Amino acid sequence: MSESDRQALRGKTAASLRAANLSLVLREIVAATTPPSRAALAAKLGMTRSTVSRLVDDLGAGRCVTEGDAQNVGRGRPAVPLYPAAGTLLALGIEINVGRTVVSVVDLGGNTVASRVVERESAELGPEATLGLVAREAADLLDELPVGARVVGAHLVVPGLVDR
Repeated sequence: MSESDRQALRGKTAASLRAANLSLVLREIVAATTPPSRAALAAKLGMTRSTVSRLVDDLGAGRCVTEGDAQNVGRGRPAVPLYPAAGTLLALGIEINVGRTVVSVVDLGGNTVASRVVERESAELGPEATLGLVAREAADLLDELPVGARVVGAHLVVPGLVDR
């Protein structure tokens, strides 16, 4: 273990290390171009298979991860591919543009669960009316989500000049 790794671990509690490991495993599953197995995650992250297995079980219980069908890829146990759970934990995205406003909900896998596009000139409406429109559209969209779905984050995008 490097000195920087040791410094990063100082002052960490068991709970905070576990939370960091859960986050790390989930990020790897979400970012993977092909669904990883528990063994592949353990090898990539430098964790034991039993640690990764416990973390994946917890992520599954928290409706963050689902397992695919076991696949024989050679000797040993069949690999079980891991996927971001579809339609359970969601994020609300709002894009206010000059000619239209888009309100969308996506899941952990980046799949669009629901979306609304309103073709209106936000410049003509003004800021208060535009935000009122966004609030109504977002509320209506969230009301249509399946039972058990939970929004855990939101992101707002507005047009503007960027100095870089």
